[in-house]
Amino acid sequence: MISFFETEIVDVFIHRIGNKIFDEGKFIAETPASFDEENQSTLKHMFLSGFAKTNFAYKFINPNSVVNTAVFGIGIPDHERSATIANHLYETSDHPKIKGGELFTVEFHNVQYKGDLHSAIGLFKSENKETFFKSQPSDGSFRINFENQGVSIDRLDKGALILDNGTVLCYDNDKTGYWKDQFLELEVLKDDFSNTSDTLGVIKEFITNKLDEEFDVASTDKADLLNKSIKYFKEKESFDVDEFCHEVIGNEEAAAKFKSYRSIYGEEFDELPDSFNISTPAVKKQSSAFKKVIKLDKNFHIYVHGNKELIQNGYDEEVGMNFYKVFYKEEA
Repeated sequence: MISFFETEIVDVFIHRIGNKIFDEGKFIAETPASFDEENQSTLKHMFLSGFAKTNFAYKFINPNSVVNTAVFGIGIPDHERSATIANHLYETSDHPKIKGGELFTVEFHNVQYKGDLHSAIGLFKSENKETFFKSQPSDGSFRINFENQGVSIDRLDKGALILDNGTVLCYDNDKTGYWKDQFLELEVLKDDFSNTSDTLGVIKEFITNKLDEEFDVASTDKADLLNKSIKYFKEKESFDVDEFCHEVIGNEEAAAKFKSYRSIYGEEFDELPDSFNISTPAVKKQSSAFKKVIKLDKNFHIYVHGNKELIQNGYDEEVGMNFYKVFYKEEA
């Protein structure tokens, strides 16, 4: 979906942003940092490797937000844009758990996203420093030194890549939420990945926790529905709610309850479309959550992957306990 093979770094501004509550202050650079051309590949790895595992795309909630205006404002000089963003980050660094650190604002050319080349502005923050080990020959042996703490090229704590079409890719390695919510002011961009992910989440919640509120559903039947659901998404190219209800849920009354639950979810969060193209990466990411585990007291867990007819449950009156009977041909 995204490739940086042809990407070039145009300029880099580095600012020092502290925590506003603790009055740590800020240092705003007036000119770009200098770097040798042969360091392009190292810098690209440092800035862009964090997006390798990002799946959700975002967009700006407010067209008049500080970052959106700074990035897309016409005629704004690079240094002014960078300073505006840095000052805004300081103003939003108003939570006791927010760490100070370096803010990098980077201009990129030729970022390939969904097959098209884009210009982009990258915003990155490093908060956690590492101590570097260094050894030097000394009198027939080696002398051990530990150099000052610095920024690791393999791990930046926060990143955002703002493409020229308004799409934003974002990652954040802490739980404060201020980077995405207060500083950038982003919301999820509805696309195939988010539609697939959200719909699978709704299906799992409905089968696991909502279905037996009105129906008497055995654990094996729940497992069967979960398996059928993920099988549908793995085998189909597109989702259609009526088709899914017919092929997977089957029962008309239960299907009506599912559609009603989808509507309630849409009112509280984001409306889910009745049909969309299925995202394979989203299915892979959610698949593990659809493994049904039947937990029996504290003694056994039964993982159900397929044919529910091969597992039966009952009650043994002599022993006075419930039981499951599992049929198999051979041990794996």
